[in-house]
Amino acid sequence: VNYTIGGTLFPQEIGLAATWNPGLAMQFGQATAYETRASGIHWNFSPVLDLGRQPLWSRNFETLGEDPFLVSEMGKAIVCGYQGDGGINSEHVAACMKHFVGYSNPSTGRDRTPAWIPEKYMQELYLPPFK
Repeated sequence: VNYTIGGTLFPQEIGLAATWNPGLAMQFGQATAYETRASGIHWNFSPVLDLGRQPLWSRNFETLGEDPFLVSEMGKAIVCGYQGDGGINSEHVAACMKHFVGYSNPSTGRDRTPAWIPEKYMQELYLPPFK
């Protein structure tokens, strides 16, 4: 929960991904959901499931890394932590998986610029974390 007095500020998702620990990712999601709800917010714009494969892109630190399997597993754990098993309630929030598929692979490396991603790469790399 950014900019909330007394809220926990966790490391960026790339640091969480470096642990390769989905259990820790779920705890991260649970704590974030609890504090987000305590702030009166019902929806969290997270996690970032785009792959950090374009080294020039300025937002790689927001991702869970470049490996589709790791991003899928860690992302699933975060979403489960946010949303819980019983749906959205007083301790859980709705997750918003970000960004648009392939957003993290701009041709120029600059944020918010066009990407050209062949169908094979889209199917094998960029779509799996969003499934």
